[in-house]
Amino acid sequence: MTLLEAVLAANRARAEGDRAARAALPAGALPFVVTCMDPRLVGNVIPALGLEGTPPPQAKFAGGIVRPGDVSGVRSVLAAAVLNMATEVLVVGHTDCRMGRISSGEVRTGLQRLGVRLDGFGTEDPARWLGVFASERSAVLSSVEALRQDPRMPPRMPVHGLLFHLETGRLEIVVDGYAAAAAPTAAPGPSLGGYRPGPASLDAPPPPVFGGPAPSFAPAGSAARGPVSLGAPGPVPSLGSPGPASALSFPAPPPFAAPPPPPPVPVPPPSFAVQSPIASAGEMRDLGETRDLPPEPSPPVRAPEKAKGPKPKRKPGRGDSPFDRAQDVLDRLRRDE
Repeated sequence: MTLLEAVLAANRARAEGDRAARAALPAGALPFVVTCMDPRLVGNVIPALGLEGTPPPQAKFAGGIVRPGDVSGVRSVLAAAVLNMATEVLVVGHTDCRMGRISSGEVRTGLQRLGVRLDGFGTEDPARWLGVFASERSAVLSSVEALRQDPRMPPRMPVHGLLFHLETGRLEIVVDGYAAAAAPTAAPGPSLGGYRPGPASLDAPPPPVFGGPAPSFAPAGSAARGPVSLGAPGPVPSLGSPGPASALSFPAPPPFAAPPPPPPVPVPPPSFAVQSPIASAGEMRDLGETRDLPPEPSPPVRAPEKAKGPKPKRKPGRGDSPFDRAQDVLDRLRRDE
């Protein structure tokens, strides 16, 4: 029983009422599920596949669409295959998908409501870029074909296409991946000997053993065997002795008869006389320079001092009262007369 047959058998049993039915997967077979992001599939599609309890790795996209050139789906599938988490791919679409019921005008109106510029899509239709499709069956077919045509997908990895009916919970086969994987590939190349999951899927030759015999580089059909020799065995020829044309030879050394050139004579650096930055007035006159010099400051002029004479003596008993001053005035007038 193949993986696809085990999944379909478990799905039929669960649709008939056996909620404990599980897919009896073959030894080493692991599915990778690509499905839609519709919330109605949460808790329904994995049990319908008979994988409840051991959920497989899965990727969810709008409408379950994997478009040509879209690396998201191929990157997830290839990572799961390299990590030994998946050997086959199940692309599961579903009925009543809203990506198949929306029109191109509604997509444009919704983008404008969100403030998205339509010229950012270039010449491509925004609805086509978003993944709007005409029917669920055609969406599954295009996604399977996009995965199979990608050059990074393993050529012998089966990619199945299924359609999940929400009303009945049954699965419908859209694409049988085994027939497509068994078909010869269009691109010529070395045979991989069948698909096997994991790093050992490529039938690479074993690495060479250290210390073993050297590989032979002779062309196919020749009688030569063993390591390639560079010349006849024997002592290594010296530099001065002549030898056969096939022997290892070295170029003659360059002649050393010419004396080496004399070293360059060092040239002393030029010296310059240091001059005083400021010259005196006499030096400038000797040089014949006419320059206006500031006048020398003159000594400050002092005011003449008043002649000092003997102060008149006051008679004893007189003070500074108004009466005494009046008496002095009268005495001066009498002396003047």
